[in-house]
Amino acid sequence: MLLDAYADGSWAERVLTLHQAMGADLRAHDETGQTLLMKAAARDDLALVQALMAANVPLDSTDIHGWSALEHAVQGQATTAALALIAGGARERIDHHENSTLQYAVNLVADSQVIAALVRAGADVNRRSLDGLTVLMEAIDAGNPVASIEALFAVPGLDLTLRDPRGEDALTHARAGADPAVVALIESRLGNTVAPEH
Repeated sequence: MLLDAYADGSWAERVLTLHQAMGADLRAHDETGQTLLMKAAARDDLALVQALMAANVPLDSTDIHGWSALEHAVQGQATTAALALIAGGARERIDHHENSTLQYAVNLVADSQVIAALVRAGADVNRRSLDGLTVLMEAIDAGNPVASIEALFAVPGLDLTLRDPRGEDALTHARAGADPAVVALIESRLGNTVAPEH
């Protein structure tokens, strides 16, 4: 049965139907608090993620670290799973260490599509880390490409005047070694210069 289901492309739905018929709990957590959805998201198994979402498995369940399936997708650089989860209603969370999903995404230099989707879904672009850095400062310091930095500018409200505990703003962070196009982008947003075409 599994080979037949796999051959026609609907294997994930059929496997889940079979598991449910056998009494398996698709919402169950393992010893670390992870669910099947979290594991599928971390592996970027889009078919299984979509099948679990269609089976109404909760998107907001968390493991023992406070991570949901979306954080597992971001941590695993699983772009397609992350985008599917966001499209399905998953939203930014704050984990037990006070880090947000968007902060993980920029620190891991996630795909700019994921960063843009999180921002469009309402992620807090001005949130500070425990070290006092804004999401933009973290993105700059992690070496995110221009496309990811631009994604943070996608919604009104990004405050470029916020300063870290050393008194440095995002432009200062960028001038300390970021891609010159990132510096130009921030300067253009501040009205200092015109950003070059790229």
